[in-house]
Amino acid sequence: IVLLCLIAKFISSHFILSNIVVRLSGFCFGVYIFQEFILKIMYYYSPVRTLSGMVLPVAGFCITSVFALLSSFLVLKTKIGKYLIG
Repeated sequence: IVLLCLIAKFISSHFILSNIVVRLSGFCFGVYIFQEFILKIMYYYSPVRTLSGMVLPVAGFCITSVFALLSSFLVLKTKIGKYLIG
């Protein structure tokens, strides 16, 4: 526990978090929730699954990241969304 406290103190005193990182951290739980559904839709019901090799995981990551962030952003704009995932 002492080591963890020392590391946290070192990190907080030497690194300044940018506003973008702090803002994106608010979307983490929403992205976690939405990415599972987006991946299932993408891999089972779209033509993306026909891609081969290393293209499929990279495309899956990029598409899922964009749509999960967008979904999380839109849900957090509502009062119910702020209550559920914010």
